[in-house]
Amino acid sequence: PRLTGDFGFQEVTISSITASDPTPNDDVFSVGDKITINFNVLTNRGFTTTGLVYTLTQVQLDNLFTYSQSIGRTYTGVWTTERQIVITISDVTGAGPPGIGIFRMTVKASGELRNTPAACAPSTATSPVLAGEWGVCSMTIVSLVADDPTNFNMAYSTNDTITVQFSQPTTLAGFALNQVLTKQQVDTIFAFSVSAGASYTGSWTARDAFVITA
Repeated sequence: PRLTGDFGFQEVTISSITASDPTPNDDVFSVGDKITINFNVLTNRGFTTTGLVYTLTQVQLDNLFTYSQSIGRTYTGVWTTERQIVITISDVTGAGPPGIGIFRMTVKASGELRNTPAACAPSTATSPVLAGEWGVCSMTIVSLVADDPTNFNMAYSTNDTITVQFSQPTTLAGFALNQVLTKQQVDTIFAFSVSAGASYTGSWTARDAFVITA
């Protein structure tokens, strides 16, 4: 017959690490975001638990893992099962940030993470690259309003304005409130279905409103 059985216990490896945002108000690494680590087998949870307490402090996480990019100043974790840890970010100051498709985590041998019952050597596994996303931006343009401050004519002409209203506050695309932007700078923010003219300027009048002036 064919060979059955095994030549020993399977060592602990990281099957996947996945980014998620439980409140997807943005698509960037931010407070409340989570990293879920899945292992290939049931583990002994290393030196990170006491009795039935499965929460992990930042010190315990750092004793268990190294990170290819910083995941911020403050974070905690929890063993949701013997095969899964979920890390929650509470302060992103100094974060890499961990990049989707780039970031990896490695188990430290000193963390004593083994299979259960413990029969293999402590894991030193490196994860696959980070999958998932840091949220989906739900911001939309809710209105476009044309105006002629002089009411001089009915045609699109010099000094006419177009006000772009967004559904929520923005990052200002890296510019400052009330900063007058050149046509070239405006064009880095917007694409127009028809030309807005050979020359125009723009300005963020609020974090959720942008005015283009012909």
